[in-house]
Amino acid sequence: MITEEMSQTFNNAFLELEKEQEAFWNGLSEDEQLSAFCAICRRLFDGELENRRSYRGILYDVMGFGPGAYVPAQVAGFLELHNSIFTKDQLVELITNFVNEQHLSVSDEQISDFIRKRHL
Repeated sequence: MITEEMSQTFNNAFLELEKEQEAFWNGLSEDEQLSAFCAICRRLFDGELENRRSYRGILYDVMGFGPGAYVPAQVAGFLELHNSIFTKDQLVELITNFVNEQHLSVSDEQISDFIRKRHL
């Protein structure tokens, strides 16, 4: 059973980790920050969009981290970000299902145009 004290200890530990990470980021030059950002974006693009990897697959195989990265990345918001990413095919399916459930008169072409115009 998780006690209030355990919960507070956990929260404090991750707040301290976040402070250390932010201090590290702020200690980088703007060029170093941009290089790190672009390297991470390439890896996320590869793992999320090109290869549709799982959360663990991206952390372990794409990023090269071990199991110790699971919780810190989750606390930083990566799991929620990962779960919020949809492919265009998944968006088409979601919108099509909504249109059908609402008995709307919308063609597949209109759905595709909607997605394309919004760069989804």
